[in-house]
Amino acid sequence: MNQEKIGKFIARLRKEKNLTQEQLAEQLNISNRAVSKWERGINLPDASLMMKISDIFGITINELLSGELVKKNEYENKAEENLIELKKCMEEQNRFTIKVSYIFDIIDLLISILLLIIGLVFSLINPLVSIILILMLSFIWFLSVFASLSIEQKIGYFKCLKCGHIYTPTEKNFSFTLSLLGSTRLLKCPKCNKKRWSVKVYTK
Repeated sequence: MNQEKIGKFIARLRKEKNLTQEQLAEQLNISNRAVSKWERGINLPDASLMMKISDIFGITINELLSGELVKKNEYENKAEENLIELKKCMEEQNRFTIKVSYIFDIIDLLISILLLIIGLVFSLINPLVSIILILMLSFIWFLSVFASLSIEQKIGYFKCLKCGHIYTPTEKNFSFTLSLLGSTRLLKCPKCNKKRWSVKVYTK
């Protein structure tokens, strides 16, 4: 999917409608910076906005994703190509986001080790310093864990190591245990209906 081509297409349609970036942004209830990024090919509009953009410009979502007006005899082929490309883009975004969650996992592990070392060493030297450092690191650890779990709830797929079922964690089943590998969680598998070790996977 050619983001630069789509961006130029949006810019052309906007100008044909005699709209500024600010005016288009107002209609979509977003910032004009977002529109600027689309038109420069930096990123694509969110899926939630594609229907509104198509309505404003009088085009189809298929044409929006193609970055051009599509002839009737080419419509079906273009639709299939766009679906494949869109799926690839989503998979790439998921890979990147999951890698970020891995970084948070490593931070969690390192902070846990630091907490243990500080607790053992400084408690003998200076208990007050030990308590202050432990409280500071505990706060950072909490923020890191919260960020990691938030990411996983939004995009993460997990594969049950017992039955192989792939699912997205929900708030109800998202009780967690960090592992040394950083990519596994103790979650309630919807298929087994029991807490099982599940591993992060990129896609279904």
